[in-house]
Formats: sequence, structure tokens, C-alpha cells
Amino acid sequence: MIVYLDVFSGDEMFSDALNPKVVQGCLYEVEAKMVSAGEEVGGLVPEGEDVDDSVEQVLNVVKYAKLNETTFTKKQFITWFKRYMKKVLAYLQENNPDRVGEFKTEAGAVSKVLVKKFKEFTFYVGESYDQEAGLAMSFWNSKDDGS
Repeated sequence: MIVYLDVFSGDEMFSDALNPKVVQGCLYEVEAKMVSAGEEVGGLVPEGEDVDDSVEQVLNVVKYAKLNETTFTKKQFITWFKRYMKKVLAYLQENNPDRVGEFKTEAGAVSKVLVKKFKEFTFYVGESYDQEAGLAMSFWNSKDDGS
């Protein structure tokens, strides 16, 4: 199993069990599932089975990576995003300088999308609660098949 850590905090963010893919060049997207809050790790609701509404449900990625919900105003989010992108840029300049130009272009495009869809997101920080590190953002993305 490959575990993806935040480069700044060391917090686990997700694993390859969630089939991550890179979107817009500089974000990871995973498909999370709802699980019972009290279930042990690995307790996904089997396909085709109903979720018990009487039991607290949480996103598997939130539960297993020990992510913690946090809130931002749009202004606070924009401030965080600018600060975080500067940190990522400095990290890339030191560790992967060939990626810098492309990253700047991608980050600029992503910022517009994230700000536009700001109200659709729920925000999470890693287990360390470090709000200067990376964030996980969740949103409801209904598939064409209604699932």
C-alpha cells in the first residue's frame, strides 16, 4: 500500500486504496465512501447494501487518515491558498525545479476553480491540525448512474 503524506506536516492524507488520480495537474482526487464511524479500518459498506441511517456515517478517507474538519471563510481560504502555494513553490524549486513553471500555470487555474466552488467544499486538516500544511477538501460529486 502506498500512503500519501503531506510533505510539510507528515500527516497521512490518503492511500492508494482510494485510487487517487491527479486532476488539473496539481491536485489529487480520491473517491471516498461512507462508513460507520465505529467500524474498524477496512469496513466499507459492500456494493449494493444500504447504509444504516441510525449509525453515524463518516467518509472513509476522513476516518482512516484521521483528518479533522475545519472551517474557513472565503477570504481565509484565499489567504491560506496563497500562502500554501508559496510553500509548495519553494519546495519544488528545491526538490523538483523542472516542475516549477508548469506548477505555476496549474496552480493559477486551480485557484479560480476552488474559489468559484468554495461553498461546495468541506475542509479537513491532517491529524496534527496544522493549518499551514495541506488541506483535504470534499464535495459531493454525483455520478451519472445516480450513485
